Amino acid sequence: MLLDYITSNFITLVLLVSMSLLVLHNRKADIPASGLFHIPILLIFAMTVTSYVNELTGNALLDGTASDPELYRKIRFISADIEYILRPFPIYIELLLIVPDRRKKLLSLVPAIFNTLVYLFAFFAPQFVFGYHEDGHFYRGPLGLTVYTVQFAYLFLLMFFSVRFFRKSNQRNISLIVMIVALALITAVFESNSILTGYANPIAAVCLLLYYAYLSTIHAEEIREQIAQQELRHARDNLSILRTQIQPHFILNSMSVIRFLAKTDQAKAVESIDLFSDYLKAHLNALRSDDMIPFEKELENVRAYLSLAQMDTSRNVRIEYDIKEMDFRLPALSLEPLVENAVKHGIGDKGGTVSVSTRTEESQIIVEIRDTGSGKSHLTKAENERLGIGISNTRKRLALQCGGTLHEHYSENGSTVTVIIPIQRKESEHEYSDRG
Repeated sequence: MLLDYITSNFITLVLLVSMSLLVLHNRKADIPASGLFHIPILLIFAMTVTSYVNELTGNALLDGTASDPELYRKIRFISADIEYILRPFPIYIELLLIVPDRRKKLLSLVPAIFNTLVYLFAFFAPQFVFGYHEDGHFYRGPLGLTVYTVQFAYLFLLMFFSVRFFRKSNQRNISLIVMIVALALITAVFESNSILTGYANPIAAVCLLLYYAYLSTIHAEEIREQIAQQELRHARDNLSILRTQIQPHFILNSMSVIRFLAKTDQAKAVESIDLFSDYLKAHLNALRSDDMIPFEKELENVRAYLSLAQMDTSRNVRIEYDIKEMDFRLPALSLEPLVENAVKHGIGDKGGTVSVSTRTEESQIIVEIRDTGSGKSHLTKAENERLGIGISNTRKRLALQCGGTLHEHYSENGSTVTVIIPIQRKESEHEYSDRG
């Protein structure tokens, strides 16, 4: 009997098992409106059982092999009635997930309740709904088309709310919904008119699979949209970093210094060009890779900038280094912009001392950048905003890439920016290569 059931419902069972495996495999994918997808699968499976029982008892009655015809008639009637009651519910379950508010969810339950009441009424007055003649042949009463009417209503509601719920979906996806509805409607019309019978459950399984494919396509599109938005935000962040870190006035001043040295001291002019080239290369490389670099490499970038700043005779920049720790990594250009801020916004045109120091305290690397300027009191509102953006970008990159923190302290005697990086020497190191 079990083998006969499997062979009779083979296609439907294969589709249901396939869907079950898909839903199980994608359970962490957060596919929209698929949270209760296992319930329609179970309902269709239940309908294959009732359909098989109906067929089995019907054949026994028609060929005269039923041991207890009266019992067989009751079992056949009950199995058919249960199937008619269950049929609208797989569609209703999907409606539950996409109908927007509780009131509409409750209203959408009304057709299913009405259908249930009609087919329960069939137990008492089968002549009004459906039944079987003494010879075993099926007949339908005036209420016998209720299940098809309710299914039609639910299919149109599903199409309406699917298109509305996923209104950003493209035309191709909407056409898939139309195809599902059309397939279900054609099957219902053929079966209600006894043109083609016995295909309700396989078609229901196919429609359910197509609807899951539709939801998966919507999910894939949403993921692609999220990735595109993330890439756009990343590009904007990179552009923001570039704008806040490459100081236009410094580039102009450096070019002026190079031009002056080209006339007065060609050896220094060549040196300044090399330094300026390293300065620009470091900034551009930082946009091409998110890898952290050795502190030694970052220190080279800092020295290149400060050496260029010292060549500008319009300001008196003194540099002090107190490097006690070199063996660590950090995000590219996470210190050099802080040094730029110390020179431009700290000591300013009046001149002063900028010091860079590193040391180890317990399990942390401490990097300090100090200046002997007048803090932020002399800055304009626009300069304060620009400084804040640069500091904010650096703070985010330190936190995301190495778990580091950045702290600021400003006073009338100058400013101090402290970067704290957890020691991570055991992590595998990635080679940093210049990309010219």
